[in-house]
Amino acid sequence: MKMGRSLLLQDRVFLLAVVVIVFAIATAGSISTWTMKSELENRSAECAVSIARTFALMEPVRENLGKAGGASVIQPIAESVSFASGAQFVVAIDMNGIRYSHPLPDRIGKHVAGGDEGPALAGEEYVSRANGTMGPSIRALVPIYDKSDRQVGAAVVGYLVNDMSREVRATLKKMYAALLVSLAVGMIGSIVLARNVKKAMFGMEPFEIASLLEQQDAILSSVREGIIAVNADGDITLVNDEARRILSMEEDMTGASVAEAIPTTRLPEVLATGQPQYDREQILGRTLIVTNRVPVIVNGKVIGAVASFRDNAEVKKLAEELTGVRKYVEALRVQSHEFKNTLHAVAGMIQMERYDDALDCIMQVSESRDKLINFASSRIRVVPLAALLISKAGAAREQGVDFCIAPDSRLDEVPGCIDVHDVVTAVGNLLDNAMEAAASDAGSGAGRRRVYVALRQAEDGTRIEVANTGPAIPDDVAQRMWVHGFTTKPDGHGIGLALVKDRVEAAGGRIWYERETGSETGSPVEGLTVFCIVFPKEDGYGRTARAQSLVGRG
Repeated sequence: MKMGRSLLLQDRVFLLAVVVIVFAIATAGSISTWTMKSELENRSAECAVSIARTFALMEPVRENLGKAGGASVIQPIAESVSFASGAQFVVAIDMNGIRYSHPLPDRIGKHVAGGDEGPALAGEEYVSRANGTMGPSIRALVPIYDKSDRQVGAAVVGYLVNDMSREVRATLKKMYAALLVSLAVGMIGSIVLARNVKKAMFGMEPFEIASLLEQQDAILSSVREGIIAVNADGDITLVNDEARRILSMEEDMTGASVAEAIPTTRLPEVLATGQPQYDREQILGRTLIVTNRVPVIVNGKVIGAVASFRDNAEVKKLAEELTGVRKYVEALRVQSHEFKNTLHAVAGMIQMERYDDALDCIMQVSESRDKLINFASSRIRVVPLAALLISKAGAAREQGVDFCIAPDSRLDEVPGCIDVHDVVTAVGNLLDNAMEAAASDAGSGAGRRRVYVALRQAEDGTRIEVANTGPAIPDDVAQRMWVHGFTTKPDGHGIGLALVKDRVEAAGGRIWYERETGSETGSPVEGLTVFCIVFPKEDGYGRTARAQSLVGRG
């Protein structure tokens, strides 16, 4: 498993939120601690300066500092000031640095510690951080002057750093408790956020969404219909490759107003009404298209619309291929061409005054056609199918192929499981393929190019067989000839045999093909390619017999 997929999105969102919250809390705690300590030291320094100034201005202190027995007067005053102000120590020193007051009485009369008193004894006022006899401290040093403005010493007032740290720690405990509560609330919020994100993404992981988007792009690029999608404001959100081709779009129109990009569009109408429009013809530029427009509705609200469309010429071409219209038109053309040739021959004979020959030609053609028509109409009572066989016989003659209908053929009605037009389409496709294969057999003489067809109502159901002379179907073609889109014709669509197979199997029937040799059938030809269709008489197929040879029956 890849690293990107080792954790679910919900877990990653939760962990990310927790990391962000912890980092934010830690950063805020560090900054707060530093700010608090800095603020406390500044405030302590300001208080120390104020207290030192007040102490230095007291008359008893000014009069007794530097004199014998002065400590007995200054010490009680220093203790009172220290108690009232909260300062850890209030010390008075003379010009030699000798203490006249101290929180610890045994240190009175000794030299002040810290080594920072020099500037104060020189008349300077300042704040210092030094390590005295009571430990590290922040202290203010202020010069002391007598009544004659002669400096007699200095006042040293300070706060111990250790005491300030204890105060800071006490405050931080309260702050950390609040931060822990914030962390707990943040983690709960992270869980809720992760679940909401997961829900908003329909429970899918990012790689799954990316895979779906890739599949969507591939699908939209492969479909043969143009697709345009717009949002609720009528702005284009999606245009696939086929739509760009049909509309001759060179620039990316995503984000543009569909009404401006395609003035003749009716998508704004679909957005306004919320009603779909199906199979509507529309002119885009110089192209006539057939389009479907449907609104996109979520929770009862129209949030967009989608239009799918295709070139009308392609739709008609495909429709003609599917319904067999093209085949019917081609059959009529063949018959018209055949009659025209016959009329030209008769007209020539009449001009040559060979009336008997003209009459024989007319009678021969009439007899041949009457025989075929009478046989087809009497034995094949399904009119569309009989008409198809008659027209295919004319098409076969035009291609130099003998068209033979088995004399025992009979079909009173098509099975109820399939529509008659589907049967016509299936038989027409098989006959077209058979005639093309027989006509392309360059190694056979004209009399050996044959197509055979038989229609029978057997015990196991309705049986249709179409056979033709010519080379066998190659193995690689035989394996793929039932697949949609496969064709060996340069201008083919690859839907003929696939369409036949789909319709036969949809009706519960079977279709297959086999190769029969002349030795098996006793026929004068070397071999036949036979396609067989069996439609069940009732539910189930019954036992289907092997295709019998049709050679010599016509």
